Amino acid sequence: MRMKLLSFSFIFVVVFAAMYLSSCAEQKSPVVAQTQNTVKKESPVTNQTQNVNQPQIKKEPSSAVVSSPTIVSRQEWKAKEPQGKVKEHTIRYITIHHTASPQKNSTPIEKKMQSLQNFAQSESRLASGKMKPAWFDVPYHYYIAVDGKIAEGREIKFVGDTNTDYDPSGHALVVLEGNFETEQPSAEQQKSLQAFVAWLSTNYKVPTSEIKAHNDYASTACPGENLKKLLPTLREKVGEITKVSEKP
Repeated sequence: MRMKLLSFSFIFVVVFAAMYLSSCAEQKSPVVAQTQNTVKKESPVTNQTQNVNQPQIKKEPSSAVVSSPTIVSRQEWKAKEPQGKVKEHTIRYITIHHTASPQKNSTPIEKKMQSLQNFAQSESRLASGKMKPAWFDVPYHYYIAVDGKIAEGREIKFVGDTNTDYDPSGHALVVLEGNFETEQPSAEQQKSLQAFVAWLSTNYKVPTSEIKAHNDYASTACPGENLKKLLPTLREKVGEITKVSEKP
């Protein structure tokens, strides 16, 4: 009888232990499920962190838009074909010249350009006594007459010519009609020069610090004292128009 009681007690303990363990297992599963739900809820935070860490695309400021002034083309002034060959270049500077000849209000710009081309493409002796060879074309890329009109000279992709000892490669050559050692640039010329150089500066990404005079590169009086002294103001005005940054 005693053995039967012990056996019954043992069976009861085993059954009770199994029920207890089963009950514990059922209580633990919601905890696991809750942990899984917590992990799922954290996913959006992880994604948000990834988005924050992604590089941001910066928008570059738009370049200033400067309209091209009216330019008398080579076709309009009836230019002759260039003679020979000359190297091409990339514009990095804007350089101001003068013709060193008296201003002529009564002569149309077309005639002035034809005369300049004839001189350029012929061998001739200069006032200094130096012989000038026949050049490829008009030495300058653009010409500003006394009345403010602008004409296209040598095609700008070609290097210009000079009687002085500097290499004009990379220079956009702009010449104003007149001898500015003795004359003053007209109000029309100054207005055209400012508008035109602002357009050139913007179009070719030339900073205002690279808008200079011929005699900044060579031993010459060009572009004359009366024009040279206007260049600091020209650079300032062009900078206001174009917003092109100065070189460091």
